[in-house]
Amino acid sequence: MPNTSNFVTFDVNENEPIELHCPVTNTPDLSVQWSKNNEDLDPIWSSSNLVIKRFLLKIHQAHLTDAGLYKCNVVNGFGNIQGQFRINIKCKYSSYLIHNYIVFDYSK
Repeated sequence: MPNTSNFVTFDVNENEPIELHCPVTNTPDLSVQWSKNNEDLDPIWSSSNLVIKRFLLKIHQAHLTDAGLYKCNVVNGFGNIQGQFRINIKCKYSSYLIHNYIVFDYSK
């Protein structure tokens, strides 16, 4: 498995679900680690809104605090693959999003 990286951006409305799939085939000899904004996410830390099932990270209802850069790093004896996912959450009351900061537009 060569060292490679994949990058995907998702623009999601608040309260919509998100599913992130690590770009690998599920085999038992792979080690996977998810992170958000470069801080490791522990699968044991899963909550009712965020679930990690090895190569899948699922957010049942997106909240503004879920915005950020998610990564899955998969390693075996032959190399590693990293999937990167930029998640932008659009608030019901905002007109646009800039790098995870909400800019409110009350003119409408």
